[in-house]
Amino acid sequence: MTVVFFAELPEPGPDDLPTQRYFDHPWSRPEHWLPGTSNVAAVLGRTELTVVRLVFHSSYPRGVSFEVQALLNPEGGELEHFPHRPTPFVGNLRIGMLWPDGRRVESSQEWHPHPHEGEQPDELHLSLMGGGGGGLSWSWNAWLWPLPPAGPVEVFCRWDERGIVETATVVGLTPVVGAAADAPSTVTTRQGTDLMRVTRTAESSVMSAVST
Repeated sequence: MTVVFFAELPEPGPDDLPTQRYFDHPWSRPEHWLPGTSNVAAVLGRTELTVVRLVFHSSYPRGVSFEVQALLNPEGGELEHFPHRPTPFVGNLRIGMLWPDGRRVESSQEWHPHPHEGEQPDELHLSLMGGGGGGLSWSWNAWLWPLPPAGPVEVFCRWDERGIVETATVVGLTPVVGAAADAPSTVTTRQGTDLMRVTRTAESSVMSAVST
């Protein structure tokens, strides 16, 4: 005879399922889309003690998500965990991009451009979406809006504290941009600053559909 340790939990009633509210601005990273994947990577800067690497991993019709990774040699010392700096990454690490047509963008601390005013940015925007780490490995996720053109882009990196002088690395974005066509929406929402309302029950149904 099998002994059951946990008793069954009661089913929640309709009043126990509060409405969840989501704002979906057309310039923010969509939470209701399965991204297209490309996994285009490049080393941006390297010393004997530090390596900075960039990985484009998620493409959407409205923009691209990528990860900035920092790998450290233990002989180089630890990073400052809580820097009070105007840069979005740890220490004074800086990342920027320059396109052949002259457009340029540098990483910003803003999670979303103009999140409260509902105003669309006038130009390319690169925003930090969170990250962290510890010991010898750090990583940060960033969002680039809008979807950039296919072709090359120069990615610049500078990290004075770790001895990385300004570098420029050419990265081909054609597979990154092409992967955006493989990003299907998981739910139907209204565009712009309209409010998307779903209950937790509906959210669970969406996640079940995604998992299958």
